Amino acid sequence: MAAARRLIATDPELADQILTDGEAAGRAASQEMRRLFRIMAEHEDAPQLHPMPDLASVPDLAAAEQAAGMQVVVHDEGPAQNVSAGLSLTAYRIIEEALVNARRHAGAEKATVRLNWSPAELVITVVDDGGSAPIRWSDVPEQSTGGLRRLARRTSVYGGDLRWGRRSSGGFAVTARLPLREMVSPS
Repeated sequence: MAAARRLIATDPELADQILTDGEAAGRAASQEMRRLFRIMAEHEDAPQLHPMPDLASVPDLAAAEQAAGMQVVVHDEGPAQNVSAGLSLTAYRIIEEALVNARRHAGAEKATVRLNWSPAELVITVVDDGGSAPIRWSDVPEQSTGGLRRLARRTSVYGGDLRWGRRSSGGFAVTARLPLREMVSPS
């Protein structure tokens, strides 16, 4: 802003552009903070003393699940975008919940994580081979999907959508669509 004030007399167009860019950055930061506060209001865990995970932590998550006995393959498709910290954490938590559920509750031996990037959105798909009988969404007990339900709310804060359920061929699938139009961080 100080640079814009200095330029008002000599280059008013550039000063206006600097102010416009500053306003846009401020709005984006405020919007991100509102989203994070809404997420934090729903989160009741004790404070964490280590850095929050993000999409860069997915390979470590996959390695931890493999060490626990489930084969995990991660596919990154399309050029990754530099997204906000909140969106990156949300994406990580979706993958984490899906993998933990696959191993602990479905007895899955294998899981595949796909991160499909486009300029407009990130689509996350986690598919496992756990269980075998296809069931309807209404048959899933609410307590068994509590984590996914919380993540669905968290995903909606970002304008996204989270769906899950049994596949007709067996196993379980979790799919999240996260729009990127306002979530890309400046490089």
